Amino acid sequence: MESVALSALHSFSDVGRASGVSFSRTSSEWRYFFDTAPNTDPFISFGQRYPHLERLLEDIPKKYAPYPHYSTQSFLSFASIDSMLPQYFWSASTEFTNRDEILSHISSLINSPAGGIWLGVMEQQHPDGTITGHAAPILRISQGLVVIPTNVHLWTLEEFRRFLIPTTELSQIVANLEGSNTLIRFTTIQSLGMLTTNMFDSMVSNRNCTGEGEDRRGSGEYPTSTSVNQCPSGRCALPF
Repeated sequence: MESVALSALHSFSDVGRASGVSFSRTSSEWRYFFDTAPNTDPFISFGQRYPHLERLLEDIPKKYAPYPHYSTQSFLSFASIDSMLPQYFWSASTEFTNRDEILSHISSLINSPAGGIWLGVMEQQHPDGTITGHAAPILRISQGLVVIPTNVHLWTLEEFRRFLIPTTELSQIVANLEGSNTLIRFTTIQSLGMLTTNMFDSMVSNRNCTGEGEDRRGSGEYPTSTSVNQCPSGRCALPF
């Protein structure tokens, strides 16, 4: 599996969880779209859990292949995340290829208000001259920008946590995005909020309506008469 596909699937999962509702049952074992396991291709469980969505994702490059104007990494990434998370409104930036423009755009992310969520789509040139694609979620929180690592290997938990330290230093953010490589193409796709509001998000919970715990964003189970609005302390009233 190409590294850009793996990093994109990781990114879709992380952006989905950061944006709102999660399908996760146990966060240590499940992600938004796939199960987590060491040294395992996430597309295996993704295809098992969402076979129709997997086929839709596979068909996107084929659909736009006859149209070179649309068959770009940035547009295909936009079409993919719009298909994977259609409940959100997405907006894509310009595709930047000039180094100064790339740095200027990253600076604009630093200066954005807290709460921004972007999918960073990039091409990187390696020291040997090869060019590869990559994707990573970018979050703007009150302390600065956070670039969430995707498709990384042999990292310890401590290394991963250090990478998640927010910063407003442009040089550090660029280093987090490109590593030992060089950014030669960069686009961001931003979540601008939900297109529709599901009334049941605020009216019905399954097993846990406290807003806490592993199932605070959904248990991944079908609701039953014994689980809807049922907490350890008893059943909650529907807010009519």
